[in-house]
Amino acid sequence: MMQFRLRDIEWESGGASPVLPTQCAVDCEDEDQIADALSRLHGWLVSSFVVEDSNSLPDDPGRT
Repeated sequence: MMQFRLRDIEWESGGASPVLPTQCAVDCEDEDQIADALSRLHGWLVSSFVVEDSNSLPDDPGRT
């Protein structure tokens, strides 16, 4: 699992004015799954974003 920090997120809001983040972090398997992870997390489709950074996360967060 990896964590991706994102910025400059643009959402497909269909003319609505929801309050959505322009930057955040998401956890997913790889970069190809970022848009799906964002959509699941916030309930809206994303049109674009910039990956700022990525870090591998441990498989078991309880382990050191």
